[in-house]
Amino acid sequence: MSNEQLQRQCDILRAERDQARARSDSTIKVLLKIHALLYPPSTKTSEGQTFVFRPKDPDPHIILQELSDRIRALPDEIEAHAEARAHEILGKAIQPNENLDTPKDAYGDRVWWHAENIEVILHGRFTADELEAIAWWMRNKGEVK
Repeated sequence: MSNEQLQRQCDILRAERDQARARSDSTIKVLLKIHALLYPPSTKTSEGQTFVFRPKDPDPHIILQELSDRIRALPDEIEAHAEARAHEILGKAIQPNENLDTPKDAYGDRVWWHAENIEVILHGRFTADELEAIAWWMRNKGEVK
């Protein structure tokens, strides 16, 4: 392998690592929202006494409803993170009508896609993150599913 090929492979692996970290961070934030509803663990003192958290007037229905709501919100929060990531990556290529078109004054890589199409026109070199963002955009913003 040439140095250029090794450098390209390193760039791809770095991008994949960064994307995995972003997904992991997003998942952790969502799970922490659920964790916040759980009771803290019991605590034992050096004398052997055990203390547990017991609110004086808990309404288990309110707590379970909130927990259920937070769990049900997981897919939407994960999807919102994916959309924000696609916006971040695609940037100026996103048109007001949600089509993809690299600005005419842009030099180099080009992307062109309209919502009614099932194919995209690409010209240039794209990272795995860019291709994944384009694929996400086509799956979620297109009229053809």
